[in-house]
Amino acid sequence: ETQFPTYISNWKNHYNSWNSFKKNFLLIKYEDLINSPKKTFNKISKYLSKVLNVKIDDNKVNEAIEKSSFKNLQKSEEKFGFVEAPFGGITDKKKFFNLGPKNNWREFLPTKIKNEIEKKFEKEMIKLGYLWLFGSYLLFNNVIKLEDEAPIIAIPERPDLVDRA
Repeated sequence: ETQFPTYISNWKNHYNSWNSFKKNFLLIKYEDLINSPKKTFNKISKYLSKVLNVKIDDNKVNEAIEKSSFKNLQKSEEKFGFVEAPFGGITDKKKFFNLGPKNNWREFLPTKIKNEIEKKFEKEMIKLGYLWLFGSYLLFNNVIKLEDEAPIIAIPERPDLVDRA
């Protein structure tokens, strides 16, 4: 078996390295797979058809969407296990497919850690639409957050930032 070196780094470095490829690069966000699976799989299918010069059957795309749904992955893990599931202790395996679409790290992490993540990855999060710079305010999911944790102000969606692909 051949061993290849693995570069272990943080999310920011990985994202920026992937984003530096201008050719044969397609960015797919987890949220897009969850919120718009058909649209996102079609985007992947169109990209692969172009890059690999192949025709991808729409029925296969629909089948892939169904088989990779969070609900089906949970059922499969329950029945067969999942090799990459984390251990809670020495022998206590935890579920890998645990929260799925309900996993909102902003709700689960303490405010201090959430703010550190947003500060450290601010530039990348803005590029990806997780945060928006709005004057001197940070905007996340239509909510303005002042730096000093002042009151939150809801604002309408930014249609100019919606992915139209």
